[in-house]
Amino acid sequence: MGEEWYNQNGKPWTRTYVIYGPSGAGKSSLVAATVNYLSFDVCDLNIKEHRLNSWL
Repeated sequence: MGEEWYNQNGKPWTRTYVIYGPSGAGKSSLVAATVNYLSFDVCDLNIKEHRLNSWL
C-alpha cells in the first residue's frame, strides 16, 4: 500500500521507521542528523520505560 492508496481511501499518509541495534551503533545520531537535514518532526519513544499495554 502506497501513498496513492491512502489518498484514495481518505487516510493520512505517514511513514514509520524502527531503528534497532546495539548501544553505541549511532542510531540516535542517524535520526538526529536525518530529521535535521529534512526538517522533519520526530517522536522518540523508549519502550523499556513503558511496559504496560495501557500506556501504549
